[in-house]
Amino acid sequence: MSRGMLWALACALTAIILGGCERSAGAGAKADDEPLSANPIVVFATAGDRNTVIPLPGAIDEPVRLVNAPRSIRLKDGELIVSHAVPVHEKAIVRRESSGETRIVWNATQPVDGPAYPLKISDSGRWLVDANGKPFQGNGEAIWTVFAQLDRQNVAFYFRDRSRKGVDLAVGRMIEHRFSNNDPVSANAFGETPFSARIGWGAFLGTGSEDFTTPNERYWRHVDWILREAYRYGIVFIVFPAYVGYGHDEAGWTEEMRANGPARMRAYGEFLGRRYASYPNIIWALGGDWGPVAGNSDVTAEVNALAEGIRSQDPVHLMTAKSERNRSSVDDYDQPWLDINAVYTWPTNTAEQFRRNRIKAPDMPAFLIEGYYGNEHGIDGFDIRRQIWQALLYGGFAHIYGNSPTWYFGRDSRASANYFADVKGLEWRYVLNRLGAQYLKYVAVLQAVRDFSKLEPDFERQVVPNEHVWAASNAEQLIAYVGAGTDKVAVNTAQFAAGRYFVNWYSPATGALVRRGSRSLVSREVTLEAPSRDDWILLLDNAELKAPEPGFPFAGEGVGDR
Repeated sequence: MSRGMLWALACALTAIILGGCERSAGAGAKADDEPLSANPIVVFATAGDRNTVIPLPGAIDEPVRLVNAPRSIRLKDGELIVSHAVPVHEKAIVRRESSGETRIVWNATQPVDGPAYPLKISDSGRWLVDANGKPFQGNGEAIWTVFAQLDRQNVAFYFRDRSRKGVDLAVGRMIEHRFSNNDPVSANAFGETPFSARIGWGAFLGTGSEDFTTPNERYWRHVDWILREAYRYGIVFIVFPAYVGYGHDEAGWTEEMRANGPARMRAYGEFLGRRYASYPNIIWALGGDWGPVAGNSDVTAEVNALAEGIRSQDPVHLMTAKSERNRSSVDDYDQPWLDINAVYTWPTNTAEQFRRNRIKAPDMPAFLIEGYYGNEHGIDGFDIRRQIWQALLYGGFAHIYGNSPTWYFGRDSRASANYFADVKGLEWRYVLNRLGAQYLKYVAVLQAVRDFSKLEPDFERQVVPNEHVWAASNAEQLIAYVGAGTDKVAVNTAQFAAGRYFVNWYSPATGALVRRGSRSLVSREVTLEAPSRDDWILLLDNAELKAPEPGFPFAGEGVGDR
């Protein structure tokens, strides 16, 4: 009898007796060169801290090795106490080496222009702000399969490119069920799967559902690394720990979720909460492309158990959920754990969906989690720009852009997700500056010099009555996205304070700025002429504000190269 058959027989007995079966982790390449038995504790001190107290993993009887340590550092009663001459933002990675030595690696690098964590909900309830009260204006991209598809070199390559474009937000699935090139499909680039055991009668044949209570440390260490790398590049990561899939199809984990049941899903959530409570740059996300019910498939109890398990160990990080297209979190996941409303739209009705959601959930921050992606459904650059700016001007604190093949990091024409693409077989590195990705920098440039949270969406078109213009304003500023084909924009000036106003036109397609000088808003309505019939963004600013013009802080090497 072969060794594999012996293992299968033993596993069958285990499945019958214990309900699960565990096998050693995959034989792929190691995700790092550190002891696999080590369990790192990552501790972040937020900006403003002078003293950081870090509980160490167990008693410190063995030698302690400090790497990049501050000058004032001491051990006391199993805790590491660090003092600083000035407040800093930093992290310490604490590992117990296989030799018995505790190694502490200190990194005091603050991401340039990154938010001061943790993110929280503003007093108005409609925006996210950082620890200092600064609004978080998200400029994001969908990289759904990054945890499964990419090794470390390619992850760093991607983040470095996107940091140069001012991307500060990403969304991805922590575990993958369909869209990867790996075998099995849930494995990561190193051949490691997220769970090390299966449950049910088919466990001994490898056909039972994955046991969510048996996380594979090798797999999750790669997840750790990606989240830390995102932090290094100033990127907030919206993470889905168990995607449900469109109509609960094979892209999601609903079959496995039902097999595991609420108790195991809560335990999985507790594992995630404990592990990532100290990672400052994450937002938890539940659901995924559908609500918790699809026909006879109902994972409401499992989704809630997962969310409650996470929150029991991690009360700090915010939570959102993704439903199906033309619906939002509050439509299908209106639960006590829901903090942020994710809006999922068509490119032609983004504005209307944000208007509807402001009425339905007026005191909850909202963002565009998905519209249409570049190189899918025949959309063009104008469609991409329009859905981005409709979301940002109609109350969204952030948008998520995407393209095929970057969202699944396709490698060749055989990739399972390529049937979504208009042009098949594109390689993701080839499109880093194509398919609408180039517009991300122009979004970031304007976000850097304008505070969208101070503007009120012009839902009723009382300020700008044009049909194909979407605007937001206050008493001293206006930002309006002017759709292609509109060359003259009417502005009702009744709400604006007296004074002179600078008129500038900013191109969302090229970043060009056309200055039209200043003018007094003396009449009740003024008509402003666009530079061309292309799409433009109109900037109207009271001269006394001395509002800076859009520049290019993300050109060159960017914030990630340090």
